Amino acid sequence: MSPQLAKRDIRRLAEVLLLPEDELISEYLQPGEDKGAYVSRQAPCPFLQDKLCTVYEARPDNCRSFPNLHKRDFRSRLIQVVENSTVCPIVYNVLELLKLEFWRGRGRR
Repeated sequence: MSPQLAKRDIRRLAEVLLLPEDELISEYLQPGEDKGAYVSRQAPCPFLQDKLCTVYEARPDNCRSFPNLHKRDFRSRLIQVVENSTVCPIVYNVLELLKLEFWRGRGRR
């Protein structure tokens, strides 16, 4: 679980953390796979404490859309999603809701 951070994500985080962008990058981030993107130097995220996001209002766009149910091939990534649920409370909650929807739908048949 290492989301890619774009420049706008870094700007938003730096503002909330009251850090210059270059200091945020040097302390917490490293270059990601995509050009100009960054990822966290540590896992889980350094801003996750007691399974809660400490920068929730300024969280990166990838975190905002996580667990990315809207992206293609969700079913092929399901094992990873289940593994992520042990770390991320949002993923856990989404999976619990999916289970309820699944079982509710099966009762209609």
